[in-house]
Amino acid sequence: MGSTNGYVPSKEMQLRYLVEWFKEFSDMQKSDFLPVLVQRFGNKSYVNGLLPAMEAIGNLEDRPPNLFQCRVKLFTEWTETWGNEEKQTLLNHIKSIDPNFSAKYDKEVSSETAPYLQQEYVD
Repeated sequence: MGSTNGYVPSKEMQLRYLVEWFKEFSDMQKSDFLPVLVQRFGNKSYVNGLLPAMEAIGNLEDRPPNLFQCRVKLFTEWTETWGNEEKQTLLNHIKSIDPNFSAKYDKEVSSETAPYLQQEYVD
């Protein structure tokens, strides 16, 4: 699953884009992004196998995807080829931007269940 126009930025540029996009995310978007990030970087699978944000991306029958959905799709595509170094670099940037979100990520990765389903992201 690649970009439709064939252009794929370098991993360094991908990191820059993702850091800037994360800075622009609202609290609600961060809440939607958290389970996507946990599944991609935390090596954690969820019981239902579907993530809320990814379900929203696939449910576009009547309208085109919004900017957030496009960014999550690119994040998912780009990080398929990332190594641990790129992943850790992004996580470090996220931690410096939003320590509360980073703490929620750490909690999700270390937990046995998926509490994000029970509680919204609260800053």
